[in-house]
Amino acid sequence: MFLAFLSSYSNLMTMTQYQHTPSSISAMLTRGHLNEAIAALKEMNLSTGLLDELHEAEIIYTQMLRFFGQGAPDPGRDEVRATVREKLFSITDSLHRQALTDTSSAYYYTQVRTARLSARPPLADVISATIASASNVALADATGDYDSDLHKKFEHNLETLFNAIWINQSLSPRDASIISEFLINTDTEEEASTLVAAIMLSALTLSSLEFFDRRKLEIMLSLYARASHPILGARALVGATLVFARHSDRASAGESIRRLSLEASERPGFRKEMRALIAAMLHTRDTDRVNRKLTDEIMPPIMRLKPEIEKRIKELDADELSSPEEAPEWMEMIEKSGVEEKLREFSEMQMEGADVMMGAFAAMKNFPFFREMYAWFLPFSTLQSDVHASLANVPSVMSEMMLNMPVFCDSDKYSLALALSRMPANQANAMSSQLNNQFEALGEEARTSLSHRLASGLESEITLYLRDLFRFYRLSPRKGDFSDPFAGAFRLPNAPLFSHINDDDELLRLMADFLFKRAYWQEAAPLYARLSSSLMAEPSDSQKQGFCLEKAGNIAEALKAYRMAELLDDPSSWLLKRLGACLRASGKYAEAANYYARALDKDPENMRLELLRGHSLLEAGNTAEALKSYYKVDYLDPHGKRSLRPIAWCEFLLGHFSKSIVRYEKIITGDDTVASDFLNYGHVLFASGHIGKAAEAYRRSIAMSDLETFREQYASDSETLREKGIAGPDIRLMTELVTLN
Repeated sequence: MFLAFLSSYSNLMTMTQYQHTPSSISAMLTRGHLNEAIAALKEMNLSTGLLDELHEAEIIYTQMLRFFGQGAPDPGRDEVRATVREKLFSITDSLHRQALTDTSSAYYYTQVRTARLSARPPLADVISATIASASNVALADATGDYDSDLHKKFEHNLETLFNAIWINQSLSPRDASIISEFLINTDTEEEASTLVAAIMLSALTLSSLEFFDRRKLEIMLSLYARASHPILGARALVGATLVFARHSDRASAGESIRRLSLEASERPGFRKEMRALIAAMLHTRDTDRVNRKLTDEIMPPIMRLKPEIEKRIKELDADELSSPEEAPEWMEMIEKSGVEEKLREFSEMQMEGADVMMGAFAAMKNFPFFREMYAWFLPFSTLQSDVHASLANVPSVMSEMMLNMPVFCDSDKYSLALALSRMPANQANAMSSQLNNQFEALGEEARTSLSHRLASGLESEITLYLRDLFRFYRLSPRKGDFSDPFAGAFRLPNAPLFSHINDDDELLRLMADFLFKRAYWQEAAPLYARLSSSLMAEPSDSQKQGFCLEKAGNIAEALKAYRMAELLDDPSSWLLKRLGACLRASGKYAEAANYYARALDKDPENMRLELLRGHSLLEAGNTAEALKSYYKVDYLDPHGKRSLRPIAWCEFLLGHFSKSIVRYEKIITGDDTVASDFLNYGHVLFASGHIGKAAEAYRRSIAMSDLETFREQYASDSETLREKGIAGPDIRLMTELVTLN
């Protein structure tokens, strides 16, 4: 008995110990149940340090509640509650992180385990060592002599710094102060310092996407408000936006975040830069579709033309090659192939900001350089050791020309630079001579030094940096270990930083129209809903909302949006047609017919509208009126076939069997006859008393489909056959007759 008692007691203790999880406690905190979360955390297996933090948070919260209970004024109450809540979240994150560190094979947790085993130096020391290394590199580079060993040591320090910040769950006040001071005071004229700052910002972003840390977000907001260098300002703004999107509830709480968000939003150019960020995010979201279009539609006709192009090039002399207008056959060949149109489409996508280079560089991310995470976020520098060695034997004019293409993000520039060294020397020299004159026109501003990117503007850097991030999350060999921030729809976070632009109709319309044009119906619909309810609403907003909802399959809500559009303005023929389509899809056939009739008032000879009206009337049971519509179509297009089948069926339903038979005999002798034509022809013959002919028509229907399909369709029409005077037993016997051998 005693052993049984011990066993039961042990099971009870185990259940008590594990009745809560980090996820369940996080849910309590999200709902605002702080006391419940504190009680749950007390039951968890916390380290001494976490227990001390929990005890401190409990004391502060309990004291605040007592003041509240006494009715005492406390202007800092909300901030205290936000601070305690975030502290409890952080403790819960530590539990979650510990559990995954013990069990997960994801790269993040393998790095955490490695750091624990190797006793790495404190973060402050890593930062100091990297800054010192950057100074050494800057001094050496100033002499004009390239020191490969010094650069490799610097790159190793950058990697160590990135990993140290990335796996840091929460910065200490001292570490946060060191990082913030360095970022704000970075000498952006010094390339090495800019590289350190850029890597810090990317590490802060990726670390915060793993586990939220208020101090990291504060650093990014503070830097963005003050940044003068586009590279750093862009990384700070993009990082803060992604963190707000990932941790919207936690990131939005607290006075410090609200204050820093206000400072950031007061930065000159904030609205313009946010528009650039949102446009770039939307284009990034569209990258997969663009690459599918390039692969499936644009490139195939170009590749099919390649052999002919090569043949013609060999036949042309130098004058014709330099002046295509002198070779009309050449131009005619391109025009007829459709390649010109495809190239124009490609150019338009590029001009709109589409990331057209993703597919081209996807296969160029296998260099050893990209095995280290930090390398995916390193601003491009020709002084990077791998690049410097790679370009040593490549003509400088070619490398500088290609690497200064504004469409290339840093990751793609590294891919290109590392690939250039593999180009055969004769090919490189030939290309170099062709590019020489073009490159001279670019001037000195086109050189690759990071300091010259000051002129590119923060908006341009936002686009390029987002492409770097997108490539990491989609092309990195470890992409499966990370939660992709670009997956799914992009929505502007409901956070303090964006409070001034969340109701910006111009920005909403930019997003909505982008998504609408590219057929992202479900994402565009709520944006048009917001626009249609704003003071700056346009009549087309409700129409576009309705169309998005209709395309997404939400017919009921689409109908509501279309009806609102109908009230706002004199309905166009297009709107009346959409209302008719939604009403018909909803089974409201008579009302649909009325809308099609109104659309016909605006376009009386539109045969498609007349057919739709006829179909709606027929479905509503008004066969006689439906027949009038079908005969009108027949009158407008006497040689067409669109009205032939519905007229034949309506004549049958109205009991005009001879007229129906005449129509069906025309149908079954056509070249587009289908199985249902013989089925319906058989019905008319059967109702007319031509039993044998009806059976033969049914057999031909079976021959064009199969017996099971025939039986299903025949059974569904049995009630109509009864209405036409055919007895139930005869209907059943006919199925036996048609299968009689």
